[in-house]
Amino acid sequence: MQEKQKGIAAPENHDKDNHISTTYKVLEILKSGQKVTAFALDKVIMYCDARKDLSDLRKKGYPIKYFLIANNRRVHYLPSDWERIMAEAEKNKPKDLFSL
Repeated sequence: MQEKQKGIAAPENHDKDNHISTTYKVLEILKSGQKVTAFALDKVIMYCDARKDLSDLRKKGYPIKYFLIANNRRVHYLPSDWERIMAEAEKNKPKDLFSL
């Protein structure tokens, strides 16, 4: 069963103690179209480093955007055309000289 807190649904898959699983949970929440703060992600996932997960997802190429609200807090989200953005980035990615 999915837990709900302040309108954010947390995916229930994977082990809570595993960093990869928390990154997966953050990604699933963002893919669902929700706009969330890192603090809200920490509370829903019961993990205290959602900003690291957001950073890791950006390094993997996910176009996570944000906007500022009161007290300079960031609300993170994936744009609705995130799949197209990632496909174009992958297509325009320079070829690795050492791969066959």
